Amino acid sequence: MNPGGIYIVFENIRPESDKGIEIGLKRWGEFQMAQGKSIDDAKKHMSRFDNQYFPIRINEHIEIMKKAGFKTVELFWMSNMQAGFYGIK
Repeated sequence: MNPGGIYIVFENIRPESDKGIEIGLKRWGEFQMAQGKSIDDAKKHMSRFDNQYFPIRINEHIEIMKKAGFKTVELFWMSNMQAGFYGIK
């Protein structure tokens, strides 16, 4: 990436606490069921957390981007267990 280039990424994130994970997964399940997914299918989908995918915390995303050479790294959006970041080279 050229100097001054901007990288934008959206990622799943890990909440900071066990309670935050509990709340986030509950909201995620409720959303899925509101969209027509059965409770069993929603539970199956949510069971992937820390089993088939392993989200990292916001500060870890930021540190990884800094280590990759981005001079500026910022969180610019967050909703439940997803976040958007940008980095400028």
